[in-house]
Amino acid sequence: MIRHERLRRLGSGLAIATVVAVVYWTSPPGPELLPLQYDPDGTADDLDRDLKLMWETQPGEADPHGPPSTERAVDAASRVFNTLDIRGMAADDVGRRLRAPATPGRVPQGVTVPASAGLMAYRFQSDTRGWLFRLRFSVRERVEAVDRYRLR
Repeated sequence: MIRHERLRRLGSGLAIATVVAVVYWTSPPGPELLPLQYDPDGTADDLDRDLKLMWETQPGEADPHGPPSTERAVDAASRVFNTLDIRGMAADDVGRRLRAPATPGRVPQGVTVPASAGLMAYRFQSDTRGWLFRLRFSVRERVEAVDRYRLR
């Protein structure tokens, strides 16, 4: 009787472990942290053009993060963050430098976390791919680091 109970528990444990392993290996990957300068798009040859282009959005329904970016905007945002060095800037200066538009009812996928929390994030995501740039602020409220995440 005790032996059958142990075998039953062992079988249940193996079944649960198998299900967990299958779910883990078949789940889509989450954001992937990459070095800030990682990107085959390189740097911006025409920074003014890319600063405008990176805010381009697709028409239609917005998701919880705002309207989806165009593919061109995702690439432009990558080039802009590869080109600009925003370390040492205050949050307001970053917004002005990146020229984040303030269009009522059509806010792009820009700032997702307030700077007062010590973080600010800029998200540029199309239907198929994107980038998240997380700005970390020092106690002096200046950008001390920028993390780049690939979104799929």
